[in-house]
Amino acid sequence: MLRQENEVARTAAVLGTATVFMGPGPRAVRQLVTLRRLPPAPPNTLMRATAVVLSAVPEIRPPDYDVLRRLCDSEQPLLSGIAECVACYVWEFEHDIDRALVSARRTIAGLAPVDNPSVQLMVHSRLSELCLRTGRGEEAYEHLKAALKVLPRLGDGHDYIGIRSLLVLACLQRGDPDEAEYWLRQSESEHTPQQDDFYRPDLGGRAEIALARGLMEVGLGLWRGTVERMLAAGSMRGGDAWLDPWAYLIQSVAVTAHAHAGRLVLVAEVVDRLRQRLRMLLSDPVGSPSVWVLRLEPENVRPARQGWSPPDPVRREPRHPRVACSRAAGRVHERAA
Repeated sequence: MLRQENEVARTAAVLGTATVFMGPGPRAVRQLVTLRRLPPAPPNTLMRATAVVLSAVPEIRPPDYDVLRRLCDSEQPLLSGIAECVACYVWEFEHDIDRALVSARRTIAGLAPVDNPSVQLMVHSRLSELCLRTGRGEEAYEHLKAALKVLPRLGDGHDYIGIRSLLVLACLQRGDPDEAEYWLRQSESEHTPQQDDFYRPDLGGRAEIALARGLMEVGLGLWRGTVERMLAAGSMRGGDAWLDPWAYLIQSVAVTAHAHAGRLVLVAEVVDRLRQRLRMLLSDPVGSPSVWVLRLEPENVRPARQGWSPPDPVRREPRHPRVACSRAAGRVHERAA
């Protein structure tokens, strides 16, 4: 019989490792070393299943990701569900969005029995994000509504991750600007004076609704105003707001909207800034999960000793799964159609 102390240590190590992986990124850390040294346990609980997957991260390596595939094929639903959750991010960064969608759907199926609001919020919002990026507005809508239903079970029920803002985009992709405006009003009612105006998830919503209704000049003007207000808010944060990844994302979407309408001359200055930024990024690419995994060589996952420290991961700019990045993907799909 497993000792209770092992389960307490396992839970602490899982939470510690997951927190590091979701923040600075995968690296050899003491929590992962602890997790791998604990006695094995059947993956019949959420924490145990997560422990198995996290412990296997150093062996999850390209090009075939055999270890990850075996975990995904497990007959244990919790284990396969957690593994598919990791896999959907791996496939995304390997530029295989269709496979990422499959993994995200399998994650929801595998973790459906888990009556944990945080888990349900995570899996439904993740799949909705991928659906929005690929123009699957109807499917995204259903999963965003499922995520919204979970919110009251989490603390004060506040929409901190912008589900209502994403519902705006889902409704636009479904061809329903009226409902999109409803969710935009709902999103704006969630906005409080303490919320960061620079990172507001509802940026550009009203502009997109105007464009969907055929009000091109109004919509494009709203996009330009959005960029100006965001950067004005950013200037209050200190440093150079122009260099923030979120600022470049919003500017990119505004430029895409103008390009779609054949009005790039109105955002010529923004286009020039983005061109310079792109050149800088291409001269120093940020890599993919393959590089992250290679940093987690098995020989590095061992107890820290004097004079030894884990290798620094490859730097990667933060991603913001917000309306704007989905909007850019939506524009590409519209043009392709």
